[in-house]
Amino acid sequence: MELTYDPGAPREFGGGFNVHRRKMSEFDMIPTCYQHWYRVVDRQIEFGWEIRDQDDKASIKQLEIHERRMRVEQLLADGMEQKEIATVLKVDPATVSRDVSKIKADSKPKPTADVFDDDFE
Repeated sequence: MELTYDPGAPREFGGGFNVHRRKMSEFDMIPTCYQHWYRVVDRQIEFGWEIRDQDDKASIKQLEIHERRMRVEQLLADGMEQKEIATVLKVDPATVSRDVSKIKADSKPKPTADVFDDDFE
């Protein structure tokens, strides 16, 4: 068994690694690599594991975006202006603006359908 760095694991709010194993035979269908990870959310540590394509650049990019949005949310809560946040995170101010819009959209309560208890006959 071998452990290696996992670029798709949380970085700023956690960590992780790949676990590699050798195939036991040509008929061995069990994946040879899986990922262990942990992250800290609301001061709680979450652990998990998953099997994913290590070469999937899209999932790594999604993780970067998610972690950046979490950081933007923290800095906004600390009272920092969007332009300052862009400077701190070394991203374009438009990127921070999009992140703020997404954060606000995600924090709005979702509309729910009215539930009627009337008997319809």
